[in-house]
Amino acid sequence: MKHVGLDVHQLRTQVCIMDDETGEILDNQSVLTAQVCDFLRDQGPEPLQVVLESGGLSWFVALQLQSLGVPVVVVDAHKAHPYLEREATAKTDSHDARGLARLSYEGRCQRMQVWLPDEATLVLRHCTRLREDLVRDRTRAINQLRCELRSLGLVCEASDMSGLKARRWWEQTRPLLLPALAELLDQRWERLRSLDGELRQAERQLAELTKDDPVCQQLDSIPGCGLVLIATIRAEVGDVQRFDEPKQLRSYAGLTPQVRQSGEKRWTGPLEKRHDPHLRRALLLLAQQVARSQAWKGTRLVQQYWQHYRRLGPNVARVALARRLCDLIHVLLTRGEDLDLKRWAA
Repeated sequence: MKHVGLDVHQLRTQVCIMDDETGEILDNQSVLTAQVCDFLRDQGPEPLQVVLESGGLSWFVALQLQSLGVPVVVVDAHKAHPYLEREATAKTDSHDARGLARLSYEGRCQRMQVWLPDEATLVLRHCTRLREDLVRDRTRAINQLRCELRSLGLVCEASDMSGLKARRWWEQTRPLLLPALAELLDQRWERLRSLDGELRQAERQLAELTKDDPVCQQLDSIPGCGLVLIATIRAEVGDVQRFDEPKQLRSYAGLTPQVRQSGEKRWTGPLEKRHDPHLRRALLLLAQQVARSQAWKGTRLVQQYWQHYRRLGPNVARVALARRLCDLIHVLLTRGEDLDLKRWAA
């Protein structure tokens, strides 16, 4: 077997090949990233073990190699970085690729390995994150439109700027403006309508991707968990079996506080910064929906939420509820069962 370390970049990738028996460097050269798979295919029939760091192009290269039947291990860049620094004082692509190949040769990469999503999960992630970006762009477009109208002394009373009431208001107001200003504002309205169409298309794609997924059907049994939250949680969690305990999923979602301890001194700070921001946002939104849902009213989870709300404030209470919902989701998905509200929350 040959151990291969890949230091992947946008245009070129450094490839280091190490012999399994002697640990000798057989090759260490730079190739075009688009030709990495062809280069490794030309190495002969001897099996390969490929290691690369997590990064922007890592998933693309790893999925291509997996399609060729090549075993791939993606290691956490934060965990691998200290080891690569000890391998060489200089920070070069050649040294990094050699260090990754040595990680595989010494059998250390398994402790740093990160989960590699399959194609279906990757597509769902892109779709949910696309919708999140569209919502952000739509909010920005609405704020810019309202700001332009206020600068002209105009105020639209409609709460939904893309609704029928807002369109009728603009049809009545447009003749009062100068033609040049009216045309500029027409572009703002057209941009908003375009974003609404893209947003509806993204939600239709989400519905199509999640309709036959058993995990999504389990999440749908949670009152307050709608289509977008279901798709986001499903996409970001992926295979729940990779989390042995609920606390690991909480940490992955960034719902655990920072802890620093030395001797008798212990410091507890804000939430961890290394996390999945999309999953944490979805769980916090779910906690907000659960706190207001009539289906959850009177349950133990909501009672604890209001106790934290009165003592510590809304933000702390929402994080605490999101943490408990994260544990609940882990139990449901691990056991493969729907939510029994009386059993789990009462």
